[in-house]
Amino acid sequence: MNVTPGGIRPLPPELVERIAAGEVIERPASVVRELVENSLDAGAGRVEIMIEEGGIRLIRVRDDGCGILREDLSRALEAHATSKIASYEDLAHLSTLGFRGEALASMAAVADVAIISRASGRAEAYRLDAVRPGHPSAEPRAVAHPTGTTVEVRDLFYRFPARRRFLRTPVTESRHVLEAVRRLAFAHPETSFEVRDETRILLAVPAVEGKEAETVHRWLESLAGRRFADGALRVKATSGDLDLDGWLLDPRCAGELSEPQLWCINGRPLRDRTLHHALRRSCEEFLHGRAQPAYLLRLTLLPGDVDMNVHPAKQEIRFRDGGRLHAFVEGACHERLAAPHGGEATLLSPRHDIPAPPSAGRAPFGTGRGADLPGLGAPRPPVTKIALRMDETLARASQEFQPAAEDTVFAAGTGRRRLGEPLAVLAGTFLVARSDDDLVVVDIHAAHERLLFEDLKAQYEQGPVPRQRLLVPHPVDLGPRVCALLAEAAPRLERLGFEIDALGPSTLVIRAVPLLLGRSDPQRLLEAVASRWDDEPDERALAERVFEILADVACDQAVKAGGTMGIDAMKELLHRLEEAEGAEHCSHGRPSYVVLGRETFDRFFRRGR
Repeated sequence: MNVTPGGIRPLPPELVERIAAGEVIERPASVVRELVENSLDAGAGRVEIMIEEGGIRLIRVRDDGCGILREDLSRALEAHATSKIASYEDLAHLSTLGFRGEALASMAAVADVAIISRASGRAEAYRLDAVRPGHPSAEPRAVAHPTGTTVEVRDLFYRFPARRRFLRTPVTESRHVLEAVRRLAFAHPETSFEVRDETRILLAVPAVEGKEAETVHRWLESLAGRRFADGALRVKATSGDLDLDGWLLDPRCAGELSEPQLWCINGRPLRDRTLHHALRRSCEEFLHGRAQPAYLLRLTLLPGDVDMNVHPAKQEIRFRDGGRLHAFVEGACHERLAAPHGGEATLLSPRHDIPAPPSAGRAPFGTGRGADLPGLGAPRPPVTKIALRMDETLARASQEFQPAAEDTVFAAGTGRRRLGEPLAVLAGTFLVARSDDDLVVVDIHAAHERLLFEDLKAQYEQGPVPRQRLLVPHPVDLGPRVCALLAEAAPRLERLGFEIDALGPSTLVIRAVPLLLGRSDPQRLLEAVASRWDDEPDERALAERVFEILADVACDQAVKAGGTMGIDAMKELLHRLEEAEGAEHCSHGRPSYVVLGRETFDRFFRRGR
């Protein structure tokens, strides 16, 4: 795009009426997004962002773009003034980012704004301060500044204390700023970005100057973390006026965390349901279990085939032919994943090994160390496995079974049931027990999940969950957004039994895990937590979310089907299930056991009819 300084002018009233409601300044991240978009439209090759107190006290965005002429500085702070569109035809065929043009005026209404700019080819730079909402100072004054523009926004919402109270902590606001910059950096690889606060560089994304794999790998790592960069598969497809280009995470590397999931449509970063559904459909047969696709994809189509002016904050778009687009994206991505090692489709970083795919089953929970379910009692010596042949097992169990003592039978009407003595394990999945004249069938995974959940919940309600420190701290790469979110939530995670520290922009180190789950994979535990953690939970929502997280962790760590089980572990499982609250269902509502009484068998065999 050819850009030149000058030409800022108020829009005609009839055009203003056709434009969706103006940009709402919600938080520092929305200010940063608008200013960076203006920098990109000015042809910037480098953008530097400085924030203080998460952007609440100061936001400074500096670029090396074409700059603003002295005579245009005053008009830049007027509402609906822009150099990017002049007619309705321009609005219908957008090729810029900050097309609305009233963002600076909106900022000046809620903060102190100053613009310093030197237009390309001009010897002097000028500074203009907004002295009150929407009103610039009398005349720009000459200052020293390189070619380009710097915009400073100070004390956001200081004129509106009620709105300022709704801002989050500086750490949270910084995280949102970084996410906004990453999205724009992905959409504009030709530009380098740097974000810093009062003490350090928070984000540095280099410009992609060539197509060398090493250069692209570093760029992807700065945007999405090492795991994504190491497992990224290049996608390129064209169909008529549709062009798809970007990266998909190899399904063998995918986990429960859906990061990143970002589309760039004609240079604008966004998330779109139609495109995400198409991508999800293309990946279904390649993803294991609860794994989610991760992607950074660019889609280019004719400007007239997409309406960017649907949402006032430019977060939603509308396609002229969504069905054709869906079929194109689904087919291109499916074809790419079906042959992940062909031709240009090799991984960006072949030096790194791809993690092994998650195992379909778990270690047997039979004899030796696996004889006991995690979280149930202390380790016991090996015991003899129960045979799975029902005739021999039932015969032996009938000889060994003794009626329960009178004081062990639950009183009628209490809702508690004696689950009896174990008989057999079927297919490594169901535990069969006999209780008086009833036959009890227990789903081992669901029952174990419920017991783990109750233990974790009790520990959490009593105080911080007991922790077990890892002998060797465990580093995990979860991507920059998730790492920032979890690092911010570290004090709350301590109550769940985790101890984590930030090791880098996209890497955390796990130093301790809940004691009850100490034998579990620490990375899978943290991923289970991260996949359900709210972006910004308040205290009430946090209390509800904590139990959802505990339920997910319990489900993830409960034994899976396919193993064998010792007799002592069977007895303990039944006994714990008798005592547990809500034992009839797992922590997600699935039945944990069913009781088949004499009446059930009579009906089945039609006895008495």
